[in-house]
Amino acid sequence: MARDVATLMLCEIAKAQHLVEAADPEGRRQAAHGIKGAALNCGAEALARRAAELEIDVDDTRRRDDLLTELEQVHRALLDPASEGASGG
Repeated sequence: MARDVATLMLCEIAKAQHLVEAADPEGRRQAAHGIKGAALNCGAEALARRAAELEIDVDDTRRRDDLLTELEQVHRALLDPASEGASGG
């Protein structure tokens, strides 16, 4: 079951990354809002914080890049749970 959840989360992360990178400002805001809620439900506080920052200012490329970096860290942690603490998440 845990593997199924991780696989689902990996798919959702890929979708979220695409939306954050490619969407118009309203699409980025909606993606950031969704990521924030999902992250809070999973206890991924750093990811939720980055998403909330982008949700406030969807045109800020630094905030977008920070969120994408955090998504990538979560992605790597799901692929290799032993590395989870390495990012300082």
